[in-house]
Amino acid sequence: MPAVQGGAGLVGAAARSLWESSVAIGRASALEEGVGGGGGGEGEVAPSGAAGPAVSTVLVAAVHAWAAGKSFAEAWQLCAGELFEGELVRSLRQLDELLRQLVKAAQVLGDAWLVGRFEACSVAIHRGVPFAGSLYA
Repeated sequence: MPAVQGGAGLVGAAARSLWESSVAIGRASALEEGVGGGGGGEGEVAPSGAAGPAVSTVLVAAVHAWAAGKSFAEAWQLCAGELFEGELVRSLRQLDELLRQLVKAAQVLGDAWLVGRFEACSVAIHRGVPFAGSLYA
């Protein structure tokens, strides 16, 4: 996994697991396609048989850093050159919305442990500039 130091408990373990899975998928795709790399550049995974662009995993390190309490600038530096700042903000907001939906789904399933995990992840990322109501108000 790219230079993300320290751990944020659950979020750190999930980010590591996601990173390891994406690397494994990339390697499997590369073997299947008979090429040296799994897709485009570093941090990209090409789905098997996909005609379109590779799936980018560059956000994993940035989101992990943000959830671990790093500043926005520090988190963005982990994907600098790959994304604009606004793309990181949008991605964090979309992730928070996904986590809220997963909380509701876990509640319907009656899985209190899973509800707690998703809520903890949401709390870890829901802070600062990405979640400001408006920068102009």
